Amino acid sequence: MGTYYKPLESVVKSDALINAMQSAQKSTTFTTLQTKANLVNRTVTNDNSGTYTIDATGNINIDGRENVERTILGLTWEMTNSSNHTKLDDFSAKARKGTISRVDFIKGKLKVEAEAFVNQALVADDLNISDPMTASFSEGISKVKSGAMTKDQLLTSIAEWGYKNAVTKLPDGTSAKVADLYGQQYDKEHAKKNPE
Repeated sequence: MGTYYKPLESVVKSDALINAMQSAQKSTTFTTLQTKANLVNRTVTNDNSGTYTIDATGNINIDGRENVERTILGLTWEMTNSSNHTKLDDFSAKARKGTISRVDFIKGKLKVEAEAFVNQALVADDLNISDPMTASFSEGISKVKSGAMTKDQLLTSIAEWGYKNAVTKLPDGTSAKVADLYGQQYDKEHAKKNPE
């Protein structure tokens, strides 16, 4: 079966989505994300019906998720990214105007993007889902849940770590620091408004 993408608010042809939306209601993090993504009080069916809104611009790939738990975590990831799209656009706009420093741009983007991982870990913890991808956040999640740390503090610490250490593989097989790639993105955005 091929990949099937729909706007986030649209309903994907999958019983897994229906079951996931019902099962995930036990997680405060998940229901908060549903509200932000404008998915509250929606009738979830197998139909393709749904309205594309500014609050739900992300695309979600449900096909290929092997069970309801994976679907719940996938929805968490996609709803987080959907609700954060305006923040990412804002960073680009500030880079063009020169009202944000290169370092703040990089750390800000890392912080926003880390939220998908953290929300996925929070939902996995809320619903007792074993998730190896987010297991590395278990210490931070415990601190957030106990009140020893706020979610924002955890995201800031992840962004700081990412700024210094995060590396990603490039399509050509080489690796690069994420901070360097985001720095280049800042330079390109800044150049749009400030040509030499």
